[in-house]
Amino acid sequence: MSLFLEKIKEAVLAVIPIGVIVVLLHLFVTPLEPGVITRFLIGVVFMMIGMPIFLSGVDLSIDPIGTMLSRFLLNTGKMSIILCSLFLGFVISVAEPDLHILCQPGQ
Repeated sequence: MSLFLEKIKEAVLAVIPIGVIVVLLHLFVTPLEPGVITRFLIGVVFMMIGMPIFLSGVDLSIDPIGTMLSRFLLNTGKMSIILCSLFLGFVISVAEPDLHILCQPGQ
């Protein structure tokens, strides 16, 4: 199976269950306004189109770059460069605003 078809399958398997749960809740628990559920279903379709494109781009570009960079760093044999890279990655992760939002309780 080609890379893109595999990514389409992954996206469908990730998005459809959530869509089904929301539609079931809409039908049996708490009905949403027609415009809201319509926008949600359009968003589900767009996610199933966009996620495979994004994930294919990640697999074709970012993964190989990370692999080559890690091999290069390990082949240098300089522990100071490896530790600086590790520290820099940690600092970037701590500084990422999205991670701060996810860590805030009660929101």
